[in-house]
Formats: sequence, structure tokens, C-alpha cells
Amino acid sequence: MVRISVLNDTLKAMYNAEKRGKRQVLVRPVSKVVIKFLQVMQKHGYINEFEYIDDHRSGKIVVELNGRINKCGVISPRYDLSHTDVEDWVGRLLPSRLVRAVNFRRPMFKDIAIYIIEKMYKLDSSQT
Repeated sequence: MVRISVLNDTLKAMYNAEKRGKRQVLVRPVSKVVIKFLQVMQKHGYINEFEYIDDHRSGKIVVELNGRINKCGVISPRYDLSHTDVEDWVGRLLPSRLVRAVNFRRPMFKDIAIYIIEKMYKLDSSQT
């Protein structure tokens, strides 16, 4: 069976373990996107630390949970966007204004995403 979204599987596993009161969760398979996203979550304090285990296959990660995850998931529409339309689509796709993280896989949208989050929540750049 083919995995559609490794990041979605990781976030669901973490959320389910968090709901059950677990302190650790084993996540597999692992990709570079998952590692980068976990680094961002660690930076913002949603997880404590994680350890990558190289098993010469697709790898594993052991994530230390700290009880701060309320809900996490992936919204992955397959639309072609130009950089001028990003703000409109973010407003349409996010479930509410309480959503605090927007992650784009294209590097050219990274600065635009940070600007949108700052504008939506009126945050200074040190909090994003």
C-alpha cells in the first residue's frame, strides 16, 4: 500500500498518542519534510525532543511529547497558485483564524507565508 502523505501520518500518530496520554511516540517512515516540521514544532514548544533512528530503510523517529498538542493535521489541496493568490487561498483553506502554522513546501512561498501569519494574527516576526 502506498503512503500518500508521510507528514499527515506523522501528525496523526502524534495527535492520537497525545490524546491517549502517551509521553513518547514512534513514527515511521521518515522524510526530510517530517524532520523539518518536527524542528519547527520543537522550536515553538509543542514537542520536547526527537531522535532519528537510522535502520537503513526509511528510518524511524521517537518523539517526546509534552502535552501541548491540541490538534494537528495536514491540509493539502492540489491547486496551482501564483505568489499573488497565496493570501486568498490561505484565508479560504484554514479552518479558523486560530490556526497558527502554515507550512509551504515551495521555498518561494516561505516569506509570503510568514508575512500572512504576521498579518492575520498581528504578530511581530519574533513569534513566528
